[in-house]
Amino acid sequence: VVAESLSDTRSVAEVHHAKGHLPHFERLWAKYAVTFSTKGKRTLSEGARSVVLESLLHWKAERYELYAACVMPDHVHMLLEPRVKETAEDGAAIFFSLGEILHGIKAHTARAINKVAGTRGAVWEEEWFDRVIRSESDLQEKFDHILRNPVAAGLEENGGAYPWSWFPGIPDARSGDERSADRASRSAGIRSSREEPNRQGSIFVGTHALLFEPDGLQNPGLIVIDEQHKFGVSQRARLTNREPAPDVLVMTATPIPRTLTMSLYGDLDVSTIDELPADRGRIVTAARDENKLPQVLAFLRRELEAGRQIYIVYPLIDESDKLAAKAATAEFAKWQERLAPFRCELLHGRIAAPEKQATMERFRRGVTNVLVSTTVIEVGVDVANATVMLIENAERFGLAQLHQLRGRIGRGVHKSYCILLSSEPSDETRKKLEVLEQTSNGFAVAEADWEMRGPGDLLGTAQSGLPDLKIGNLRTDVALMQRARAVATKIFQEDPELARPENQRFRASIVEQENFSHVS
Repeated sequence: VVAESLSDTRSVAEVHHAKGHLPHFERLWAKYAVTFSTKGKRTLSEGARSVVLESLLHWKAERYELYAACVMPDHVHMLLEPRVKETAEDGAAIFFSLGEILHGIKAHTARAINKVAGTRGAVWEEEWFDRVIRSESDLQEKFDHILRNPVAAGLEENGGAYPWSWFPGIPDARSGDERSADRASRSAGIRSSREEPNRQGSIFVGTHALLFEPDGLQNPGLIVIDEQHKFGVSQRARLTNREPAPDVLVMTATPIPRTLTMSLYGDLDVSTIDELPADRGRIVTAARDENKLPQVLAFLRRELEAGRQIYIVYPLIDESDKLAAKAATAEFAKWQERLAPFRCELLHGRIAAPEKQATMERFRRGVTNVLVSTTVIEVGVDVANATVMLIENAERFGLAQLHQLRGRIGRGVHKSYCILLSSEPSDETRKKLEVLEQTSNGFAVAEADWEMRGPGDLLGTAQSGLPDLKIGNLRTDVALMQRARAVATKIFQEDPELARPENQRFRASIVEQENFSHVS
């Protein structure tokens, strides 16, 4: 049994199982190492093993998170975490039970295996636990044990991949490139070419995982990068620096200084959507010193009593000896006491994914009134009734991040309020927070950021800091640079090779640098 999440290694010494049957209890947010064997050590054919693996992968999106699986000729190993099935009226998460998960797998595969083999009768014995897993290192050991099974049994030789083992894209240092590619493709939902014909997709939708090019993403014609400020310069270059160069569309509500500069004399054209969707309330932003917290608290209670919901954001998950900043976990209990009887919940990046989903669902439904969180809510959260955001230690955040966080409110018809609490009364902090008080326009925020930090190194990887120019000033010569860019664009459109006599003089002025990104 893995009784806690990967990042939480609290002891479960009170639990003891050694090759025993399923326990009479099931813990919330638990992970389980489960093995079930065939009846009478019946040997599964290759076709039967494929049936079992396909069944395990089929149910993982709906009923459980699957961390590793291996279908051996006479037994099956699984490392899994049940998903949330539904939410009770009191907001408590109700999980798929181990019983219904394993019953579904066994019933489905038994019918299919008997059909393939032309037999009848029971296929599976009862499931059992290998041992208690008490820590993250123990979990890793069990994970490795599952994947070593085919090697130990002599079923995987000469670096060839065993087709009936699976895990979600974690590289295996013991194996060759073929196995890594095979398992990585399975993690993206693509089965091995030995199991079924390769079906390459035309459209890939993904996260930073696409930086590592899954099968089929070899010659893209169009790359769309959403929330582009979340990607580093080198990461964006890895996607876009290809030959032939793909068309690229980058989207963000918060342009960063480097991107704003590229629009002047890089290869970006800017289109601006400067209208809010219909029925959106105005956002009022106010910067306050930390000693104003009592007045802020009174305002929060008034908003809660009016039926609104609130985000409270912190820069850290846990307190740090090195940083003088507040942390969400340490402050959560204080907010429960301050805002009682209103319901508060905690959200941060180390909470297991199903629990985060359940917490957000309760907040969306209005069961939870206050969400105490880190920047995990920065993108992808849309709750129209959430009208107040309190950001503590606001000086710890950049302008772009503060603007992005503020975008989580003002998504309904009600007037919204963003309160920036600061414990650092420096001139730099005051100027930064005044920008957000004065404007909600993303480009205006980026321009202010530009003034404070500089636009970034155009041919390098710096996101901020003034570039080293021999002629010109990016702050005072904007109009001149825009004219120069328009002329240069016209010349290259008419004479891409600079072959005309009048354009020969420009050839020596071309700047070239290896690995320069088409969109930085």
